[in-house]
Amino acid sequence: MTQPFEFICFCDNADGLDKRITLRPLPGLGLPPEKMSKGGWQKLAMFKRGLFEPDDLIMVLDVDILI
Repeated sequence: MTQPFEFICFCDNADGLDKRITLRPLPGLGLPPEKMSKGGWQKLAMFKRGLFEPDDLIMVLDVDILI
């Protein structure tokens, strides 16, 4: 890339991550545990206010994407 960027990984296990990747804990949604086990609810937390600076441009990628 020609512009400055930062890789941020929201995960609960940093094993094997490159040291240049910023690790952040998975944000919660406040849903009961029985709802969290059904599908991709956790991904919705990527759109919570306050995770990023207001003027940041972000791109959310799933773990099965090869960059």
